[in-house]
Amino acid sequence: MNNAATDYQKVLTEVLQKQIIILGPAITLTKARNVPGINIDNTGRVISLEGDGHAISVKVLEQFRELSPLLVKKTMAPLLNAILYSQGQKAPLPTPTAPAPSPAPSDNNHAQQKHEEQSHQTV
Repeated sequence: MNNAATDYQKVLTEVLQKQIIILGPAITLTKARNVPGINIDNTGRVISLEGDGHAISVKVLEQFRELSPLLVKKTMAPLLNAILYSQGQKAPLPTPTAPAPSPAPSDNNHAQQKHEEQSHQTV
């Protein structure tokens, strides 16, 4: 096995074992085993890759992306970075952030809302 295949095997193992902690072994192993060319033991350790490690990694990501894109992006950042680096990109993947909370209504809007509520009550 060449170094690239070994690297993909290590990164995939790390990522799958993290997913087992988050999603549980049943979901994680079922999703990962849907990908042809990957052989995984029951602990999430990748025993072998048969074929292109990059293509297999992308297919594994696609399996998990169906569940929750933000969760997958955060927990699979090492695998995503490995894929990006293998494609010649230099910058690491940005860490996802939670969406910004919506701004609180302005006092004007709040006063308008209260006025409308009071108007409806008197009718």
